Amino acid sequence: MPSTTTLRQRAVTALALSGLAAAPLALAPAAAHAKAPTCTRQANEIVRKSGSVLFRKSSSLFSCTAGYGDPVRIHRLGPWSKGFSKVSFDGSSAVWTAAGPAFEGVPAARIWAANAAAGKTWIKGLKPVPGQQLDDTDNTVTKLKAYGQAAAWITAGGAVVAGSEEPAGTDPDPIGTGTPAFAPAPIMGVPQGVSSPLKAAGHRALLGRWTGISVAELGKSLRIAAGEGDGDECGGGGDWRITVTPIADQPEVGASWYSGWTSTSDACRS
Repeated sequence: MPSTTTLRQRAVTALALSGLAAAPLALAPAAAHAKAPTCTRQANEIVRKSGSVLFRKSSSLFSCTAGYGDPVRIHRLGPWSKGFSKVSFDGSSAVWTAAGPAFEGVPAARIWAANAAAGKTWIKGLKPVPGQQLDDTDNTVTKLKAYGQAAAWITAGGAVVAGSEEPAGTDPDPIGTGTPAFAPAPIMGVPQGVSSPLKAAGHRALLGRWTGISVAELGKSLRIAAGEGDGDECGGGGDWRITVTPIADQPEVGASWYSGWTSTSDACRS
């Protein structure tokens, strides 16, 4: 039976558990002390993190990931729009935008997210906000963040949206109920604060909207942190906390959302 660990501990060793930074327990001792391989320099590199790389080929985004005892792996993750796309990458997980259909001549952002080590793209070209958008400001993404098995992004319309790689049909649980930032007054009839109730739309969930404050400051406060979970070196699951602090000196608000995870290490393959 798998031992219980905290996702916070697992976040520190997340790359190890996904086969990116340290040898799984099943590897021989000699392999455990081997130097981690590193992806060689790629043409049109976009970002390099923990020895892994995202790079562009023509209009596609590729990943190169490497881990102890495992071969270097290169995967095509999805489209990339040169001069338009934005990305967040933690060395294993990526969330990015690509240009979608134009609205009044301006391309609308579409969200993509992937487990780069596994080559699994789990959000494919979706609108930034599930359900009804505020207006065309929701077509612009001002902030992206990927960490572990979670992702989050913020639109110019003040919408904060979370993503879970393997939500297993669960809805997010709210964080910060009862704080002043939780339910500010509506603006022009648009509800503000954390969504009530919080409902998953596949891999996405609208955490809430804060239209009346600076989206730049809202983006600076965006955090993803590991919560509690169960697992061993080859897989498990648990909660991820995705929060913002809309009002300075007030408690953070947002949600805790489950995601499963599976190691990409060859040692865990049957």
